[in-house]
Amino acid sequence: MIAAPIFLESGLDLVVEAAKAGINGAFPTPNARSPQILDAWLADITQRCQGAPGGYAANLILHASNARREDDLARLVNHRVPWAITPVGSPVTVIERVRTYGGRVLADVATIRHARKAIDAGVDLLVLLTADAGGTTTGRQVRAVQMAGALLPLDAGDLASWKTAWSAGHGVASIRDMRHVDERVHTLRQEWLAVR
Repeated sequence: MIAAPIFLESGLDLVVEAAKAGINGAFPTPNARSPQILDAWLADITQRCQGAPGGYAANLILHASNARREDDLARLVNHRVPWAITPVGSPVTVIERVRTYGGRVLADVATIRHARKAIDAGVDLLVLLTADAGGTTTGRQVRAVQMAGALLPLDAGDLASWKTAWSAGHGVASIRDMRHVDERVHTLRQEWLAVR
């Protein structure tokens, strides 16, 4: 499970508490307002997550409008960030650099075309930003089951394998109470186990 990286919301404490709760905490690199602050965040997160049952990820925005993308990628590699999430752009360079130390790369995808491009590039996992998975896409929204079906055509007998993949897809609007990260993770884990 990944605590989704939310712009201007996901910070050090959320990432660390998610890792301590046994999932992967994530944050967009621009949340650290400069490359130097990102360096400090990554050092702090790495130190505070030592021994945690979960891990952490950095969401590196690859769009050309992100002037920091090369600097931020260099810092992710320097700190050996275990998971790099790559929205809005080709993940090829990130894959090449992050895999040098054994890191993994996830690609945020909102369309079947982008999903196929990410698969062809060699990402480790897809994050389906779809209508029913808490995605923040615009325009026509593809449902996760449509995307999965288009990417991985399955026979009816193969559908059982999908029980090991699950998306909470909990949008902010569905949250009715404030709870600590470990409580929220426990609830999500129990919901997942109930449908397995």
